[in-house]
Amino acid sequence: MVREVADGCPNGALFAESLSMGLAMRLVATQGAEAAAARERGKLTTAQLRRIDAFIDAGIGGPLPLAAIADVAGLSPPHFTRLFRKALGCTPHQYVLGKRVQRARSCLERSDTAIASIALATGFASQSHMNAVFRKMCGLTPGALRRTTSDDTEH
Repeated sequence: MVREVADGCPNGALFAESLSMGLAMRLVATQGAEAAAARERGKLTTAQLRRIDAFIDAGIGGPLPLAAIADVAGLSPPHFTRLFRKALGCTPHQYVLGKRVQRARSCLERSDTAIASIALATGFASQSHMNAVFRKMCGLTPGALRRTTSDDTEH
């Protein structure tokens, strides 16, 4: 590229521009991500976190698209995701799953509602989906929790 410019761009300006663009794209690809992460600014405010939490709690039984949660914070989804992870140490998806499990656990401990109904009411796609997530997060299935809870209340 240096030789091309030094020789007065004998292959034409378009070729020189293409070389320059290629170099710029390579620099962005190799250095841009690290530089962007290093200069990430901002954080979610306490007020934003409260609004986000209230929005998730209110919509826990249905779909909670990332764009809708980001909109509550007044941010674009990519920027929101970065700031959310920085603030809470998990992705928005992981956080919502945790909230769904908390709500399901509360329902399991306080009611005799069918597990499948609790799964749907807390936004899981199915009872088996809730079982898998619940086991991963709590170390036992919803049915096992319910049996443990009912054993405790019988004594």
